[in-house]
Amino acid sequence: MIRQQLLLIQLSEELAEVQVSISKALRFGLDDGYPNKVTSNAEDIAIEFNEAISIFSMLENTDGFATFKKDKTIEIQEKKINRVNQWLKYSKEKGILKETTE
Repeated sequence: MIRQQLLLIQLSEELAEVQVSISKALRFGLDDGYPNKVTSNAEDIAIEFNEAISIFSMLENTDGFATFKKDKTIEIQEKKINRVNQWLKYSKEKGILKETTE
């Protein structure tokens, strides 16, 4: 196995950990956390996400991996935010999305 493959496995694992943290937050709340642990589910999401970003940064330095310049990353993020906002608006128009929890 080469370094790039190992990092891809690690990235996959980190992203799965993000999913687990999000699932816990949805089931038990953002402020809740594992018993006897000092971090909340919200903090766990942020930690796991940042760990995934760290692995992605390491991957960018491997041969054959497409790297993005910072301005390209910002452009991708802005486009995604716009798309998500459009779908949120549509969901609200359909009566599915509510602005507050009840």
